[in-house]
Amino acid sequence: MAKLTEHVINVFVLDKNERPIPEAEVLVLDMNGTPLAGATATGSPSGPISISLASSFTTVKLRATAQSFSRELTVPVDQRNIRFQFNEIELPGAPMKPETKLAFAFGVVFVTALIVLAVFFPKPTPFQYTVFRIVLALACAGVAAVIPGMLDLQVGNFLKAAGALAVFAVVYFYSPAQIAVEPAENSVSVNLPQGLSLEGALRLLAENDAATIRMESSCEPFRSRPVLGGPLRASTSAELMKALGSKLNGAPAPTLDVSKEGAVYAVSCR
Repeated sequence: MAKLTEHVINVFVLDKNERPIPEAEVLVLDMNGTPLAGATATGSPSGPISISLASSFTTVKLRATAQSFSRELTVPVDQRNIRFQFNEIELPGAPMKPETKLAFAFGVVFVTALIVLAVFFPKPTPFQYTVFRIVLALACAGVAAVIPGMLDLQVGNFLKAAGALAVFAVVYFYSPAQIAVEPAENSVSVNLPQGLSLEGALRLLAENDAATIRMESSCEPFRSRPVLGGPLRASTSAELMKALGSKLNGAPAPTLDVSKEGAVYAVSCR
């Protein structure tokens, strides 16, 4: 006896404007024309009609009937999404349901709010980003509820979604509209202790980079000058050393030129 395999087939029965046709009939048949399963389309704007089929066949026939028209396709049984479009049928524009209007209004309001928030929070914290992503996914799903067409998604083995739910999953899990933030630069930071001289601070920064320093004679007047303690951040260790000129206690403040030669930082002052 052949082993039965469970399959789910999503069938879209659409008019010429790609709107779902209510009460369209869908039949699944074997290659001899024997019915295996069937269902009736509801005309829901948010998803297809799903038919579960336990079958040992590798190929089946699908027959869609809408009003007085009929279409038939032969498809692999593991093909998840099937589309029938009847260009002979054009549905009249139906009034939007109250719940659809509410979902659309929610989507528009919160998408607008997130655009405003993006201006005021261009670099959100991880917590803010998570909240923004959830609200954005819900808002996009609300807008998608009134957009005709089809979208089907499978995330691993734990989620199968279509329509507005698929839009939510795409935005939440895949973030195609990723919040635009500047890539984080590699940076070096140090918390300078109080009481260090310029030479001592330079040596500390060099040792953090497994290097040594060589101070040119132009830095002799500033070698022993104390450096103000506190946090210091720059993109590289060399930039940190250059910033020490502005941290010297007292005037004048020299400009430090720093270059690296192998494992040695050469420092000159002007």
